[in-house]
Amino acid sequence: MRIPQVTHWLAILLATVLSVPALGSESPQQEVERFVEQMVSRHGLERDQLHSLLARGKVRQEIIDSFEKSAERTWAWKKYRKNFLNESRITKGVKFWNKHLSLFEAASKQFHIPQHILVAIVGVETHYGNRTGKTPVLDSLITQAFHYPERARFGRKELEAFLLLGRDEGIDLAAVKAPTLVPSANPSLSPPATAATPSTSMAMAGATCGTVMPTLSVASQTTSRITAGTEERR
Repeated sequence: MRIPQVTHWLAILLATVLSVPALGSESPQQEVERFVEQMVSRHGLERDQLHSLLARGKVRQEIIDSFEKSAERTWAWKKYRKNFLNESRITKGVKFWNKHLSLFEAASKQFHIPQHILVAIVGVETHYGNRTGKTPVLDSLITQAFHYPERARFGRKELEAFLLLGRDEGIDLAAVKAPTLVPSANPSLSPPATAATPSTSMAMAGATCGTVMPTLSVASQTTSRITAGTEERR
């Protein structure tokens, strides 16, 4: 008597799974429309405003190419480490930390991330404000979310957070730019207009470009040297 019952529930489960569109099974425009409806239902955003903003974004092949050819995919660890663990970044890290100490203290307390990790990753991702980036974040996220299947799920999650950031902070999202491989939209990750701002905007940037392990490894190796330099300067 149990077999028909099991078959019944399996049929329901199968019907449920098949009723959910698979990621990539729709056209990009259909996926955009479904995403818009989700933002409206989940967060109460205005449909027309969403359409207007997303229409300002552009699909950029160079963004996909950048991910495909990124150092995290093509460099050996020895070369990667040498590029980030050097005297220039350490010296600038000490100066940057001292200059913006109060902001690092506040960010560390709010997001529960040690200051030295924040400092080190800001160095890895922006060379302490010397590489602020030219890529529109909106373009990057739209490209990833709807035109790059490998990063589509992540891109939509970040795009959702990016839209909420714009709503909550009153930011013109189409004007926000970042390095090509650091397009994160998490409110704690994306600086409004300048990547030189020492906030937790860069705290998890390594995770954003899929490099959290090597980034944090480099950060941990620079920590003691940056900290020692900071103590010497105080």
